[in-house]
Amino acid sequence: MNGPVLGIGSQLPWATSGSMVGVIGSVVIGCPVAGGGGLWQGGGVSDRAVVSPNLTVAGRVPSVLRVCVELVGWVTAPWALSRCSVWLVPVALVVLIVVPGVFATPGDKKDVPVAVPGVATIAMMVSQLVAAGYGAWALLPVWAVWGVSVLVVVTIVAELPRWRWLLGAGRGRV
Repeated sequence: MNGPVLGIGSQLPWATSGSMVGVIGSVVIGCPVAGGGGLWQGGGVSDRAVVSPNLTVAGRVPSVLRVCVELVGWVTAPWALSRCSVWLVPVALVVLIVVPGVFATPGDKKDVPVAVPGVATIAMMVSQLVAAGYGAWALLPVWAVWGVSVLVVVTIVAELPRWRWLLGAGRGRV
């Protein structure tokens, strides 16, 4: 099989040494290189994407929505919690910013300091969504609350392909 292939196997962490692979959308393509098996085991291309939709072109819009929700949660949730106790502010910031920065599912981010199953990544995202909703309802004017609520719902819908992938990643189907 001669012809151009996306990506270079040695630059992709999930590629074996004897393959050249690439990702188009959520489909992994590949071809064997002399002396290697790579992703083309048994002559067929893997039907399961090795990387999350988060790292593909299809993941750009959900990523932007996710960042918007995270920003709302990072600002409003600690502020709203400060009304109960100032000690909740650093706890909220650690849970909302530090934990997702350190823990991630392999294949969902480029760099994974501490690997966790996909369910844990989904739980971290749900905490971001809840924080944004709680903070908005506790602090913001009604028009902004509805805007944040719509943003949260749209983000959930946009995140569903990634969450499906993460559930598969947590069960070792990647």
